Amino acid sequence: MRNFLQQHDLIYERAATEWIDGIPIANGAIGAMIWGDGKPLRFTLDSYDVWELRTVWGGDDPRFNYANLRRLLEEGKIDEMREVALRRRNMRFIDKPPPMPSRLAMGRLELDWKAKPVGFDARLDLHGAVATAEISFASGKAKVTSFVCSTRPILVIDIEGAAIPGAGVRLIPAPVDDFSRTNFDSWEYPDPTVKRGRDHCVLHREYSDNRQYSIVAKWTRTDNHMTLMVTIVDAARDQDTTAAALALLDEAHQLGVSKLRREHEAEWSGHWKRSAISLPDSRLENVYYVEQYKHHTSSRAGNIPITLQGLWTTDGAWPPWRGSYTIDMNVQQAYWPIFTSNTIDAGEPLFETYFGNLEATKRVGEYWYGKPIAVFTAEHGPGAEPFPGHFSDEHSPGAGAWIGHLFWLRWLYTRDVDFLRTRAYPFLREMVRVYLHIAEMRDDGKYHIPFTETPEYYDGEPETLGDDASYDIALCRFVLEALLEAQSHLAEPDPDVPRYRDLLDNLLDFPLDEQGGIALRPGVPMEHSHRHHSHVIGLYPLDLHGAPADREMVDASFDRLVRLGMGEWSGWSYTWASMMAGRFGRTEMANNWLRMHVDHFMLPNTLHGNYDVRGAGVGVAGEPAITLEAGFCAAAAILELLLQSHGGLIRVFPTCLPTWADARFINLRAEGAFVVCAELIDHEVRCIDIESEVGQTCRVQNPFDGPCTLTDQATGKTRQLRGSVLKFATRRGGRYRLTPGKAPKSAITLPPPRRDAADRNWYGLKQHPRF
Repeated sequence: MRNFLQQHDLIYERAATEWIDGIPIANGAIGAMIWGDGKPLRFTLDSYDVWELRTVWGGDDPRFNYANLRRLLEEGKIDEMREVALRRRNMRFIDKPPPMPSRLAMGRLELDWKAKPVGFDARLDLHGAVATAEISFASGKAKVTSFVCSTRPILVIDIEGAAIPGAGVRLIPAPVDDFSRTNFDSWEYPDPTVKRGRDHCVLHREYSDNRQYSIVAKWTRTDNHMTLMVTIVDAARDQDTTAAALALLDEAHQLGVSKLRREHEAEWSGHWKRSAISLPDSRLENVYYVEQYKHHTSSRAGNIPITLQGLWTTDGAWPPWRGSYTIDMNVQQAYWPIFTSNTIDAGEPLFETYFGNLEATKRVGEYWYGKPIAVFTAEHGPGAEPFPGHFSDEHSPGAGAWIGHLFWLRWLYTRDVDFLRTRAYPFLREMVRVYLHIAEMRDDGKYHIPFTETPEYYDGEPETLGDDASYDIALCRFVLEALLEAQSHLAEPDPDVPRYRDLLDNLLDFPLDEQGGIALRPGVPMEHSHRHHSHVIGLYPLDLHGAPADREMVDASFDRLVRLGMGEWSGWSYTWASMMAGRFGRTEMANNWLRMHVDHFMLPNTLHGNYDVRGAGVGVAGEPAITLEAGFCAAAAILELLLQSHGGLIRVFPTCLPTWADARFINLRAEGAFVVCAELIDHEVRCIDIESEVGQTCRVQNPFDGPCTLTDQATGKTRQLRGSVLKFATRRGGRYRLTPGKAPKSAITLPPPRRDAADRNWYGLKQHPRF
C-alpha cells in the first residue's frame, strides 16, 4: 500500500499562501492546517474539545412550543408566529447577543525564518500521514517534517538543515473578524495571553462560563536540528492546563521523534490494510484515498464525531455554520463511507455520542412537546446543546430518526446482535416516540404527520410548515420497519410492537406530484432547484422504493430533479444524487453527478467549497465555505460504483462505466457481514472472493455470462451455481470464490502503480492548474 498510495499523495509545487489551500493533518482529537512559505510557515491549530456551548434551550419563552406555534399557524396569526419562532435565531443581531453554541478558532503556531524564501516544495504522504516541506533560502534549506501523532495528542514538527539558527517560534491567538470580535466582546471573553520561556511558549485563553485551554509548544534546538512539539489541553478553570500540557510534552520529548513516528505510522499502516480499491480513472481513485485519509484523521474511537469542518476550523473567521453537528444531511453523509469501506470502527464516536446524548435530548422534548421525548435539534453541539438554526428544521422529528438509520446500517453490515440489542434498537425506539406522539388518525383512516417540513426548502420560514412532508413519512416508515424487522433477532419482546404495526399499516402513502413523482407534501410539488434531496430520501439512503411497483414513481422523481436543474446545488448535492442514481442502475447519471462534484466543488487540496467557486454554472456561485461531508459522500459514491448490497443482495461493479476495462477492490464490506473482493479484467468480472463473518446465506447478483463455479476455499470443494441470483449457504469464517470457470489460485491484489506523471498526484498546489 505504501508504494501504491504514493501516486495519490498531495504534492505542493508552491506554498499555500492562504489557509484554505493548506495541508490538513489531524488525529481525531487535535489537528493543524499547514500553510505559508516560511516567512512564516503557519500551523493553524484546532481541538475537538474547545466549544462555546452556552445555549438557549427554549424554556425561557413559554410561547415557544409545538402546540402554540402550530395553533398560531392554523389560526393564520403569521406575524405572531414568526416573532415567537424566530426570536432565538434573531438574538444574534441584537446589540449584546447572548452566548450561542459554536466551535471556536484557537490560534496558530508560526515558524519564521525572517530571511526571504526562494523555493518551496511539500508532500503529504498519505500512507504515513506525514507532511514534509522543503523551504529554500539563499543561505541553505530547511526540511520540516510534521505529523499529529495517532497515539497521543501531540503535534510533532522536526526541522533539519543549515537554516535552523534563523528559525523563530511563536504562538499567536487566532485572528478575528468583526463578527467574531463582536461576539467575544458581548460574551465577555478575556483576551488570550501568550507567555514565552527559554524552551517553550504558552497561549492561554479563558472562555465560556468556566472553561480554559492552553496551547503549549516546547522545543529542543542544535545548530542544524530542531524538534518542536505542540499540544492542547482544555479543562475547567480550576485546573492547571499549562502544567498538564507541559507534562505531556516532556514525556513526548523523552520518547523522541523516531519512536513517536514509528507508533504513528504503524497505526496508519493498519488502517490502510482494512480495504483497497483500484480504478481505471486515476483522479477518482485519488479522490477516494484522500477522503479516506481525511476521514481517519477526523473520526477516531474515544473522541467526538466529525463536525462540519472536522479539525480544521477556519483561520481568521467564525466557522461556517458555527462548525456544528447538522443532522438534516451533513453528519449522515460524513459517515456513509464507513460501511462499504470496512472501516466501521470509525463510526464509534458517532454511535457512542448520540446514544449517550439521549437523556439530554429529552430536555428538548420537555419544552417542545411537553413530554420527555428524545428530540435532537437539527443543529447542536457535542452534548446535544441546541443551536438556533432554520426554524422549520430545528425540531424536526426526522433529524434524529435519520441518525438512527446509521445505527441500523451498522447492524445490517455487521450482524452484531449485541450492538442491535444495546445500541441500535434502544436508539430507534426512542426516535419513534416522536412520531407516535404527533401522528394523527383522520377521517380518511390514515395517520398524518402534521407541522413538519422538508429540510431547508423554504430556508426555515416558519409559516411553510404543514402536514405530511415526504421526508417525515419516509423516516417514520423506515423506523417502524426497522423496529419490526429487529424483533426476530431480540430475545426480549417490545410491548409497543402493536402500536408500531398500527402506525405503519395505516400511515399515509407518499404524496405524488402531477407527473407521479414524490412531492414535498400533498399538493406541493417540488417547484424549483434545491440543494437538498430530502423529499426523496426514500430513494437513498433509506431504500424504501426498490419494488417493481415503485419504478414509475422513481423514474418520475428523477425526471423532476433533472428537469428543474442543478442551479441551486452544492457539491454534496451532486454526491448524494450520484448515490441515488447508482441505486437505481442509472450508470451514466451516477458517474456524471459524481464527476461534477470532483470537477467543480473540490479545492486543490480536496476540501469542499460548497459553492460554485469557479463560476462554472453548476450551482450557486460564492466564496468557498468549507465543510467535509461532500468529500466523504464522494468516497461513498465511488464505493457504490464498485459494490452494492442493499436488500441483502451483493452486486459487484453495478454502475461502472462501460469504458472501465479493469478495476478491482479488496475487503469491501457488504450487508450480511460479508467481506468481498472482486476484479474486473478486460470488461469482464473474472473473480469474486467472499468471506462470511457470521455464516448467513449469501446472495450475489450473477455478473457472469452464464453459470459459475463456487469454490469453498477451505475444503477445495466446488459446485456449479446458475441463475440471475447466485445463492449459497456459508459458515462463520468461511471463504468462498465465484468464477466463470476454473478458480485461479492467486489472491486478488492491487496492480503495481505504473501511471505517468500526468496521471497521478492530482491534488495539492501546482505551478499550473491540473483541473
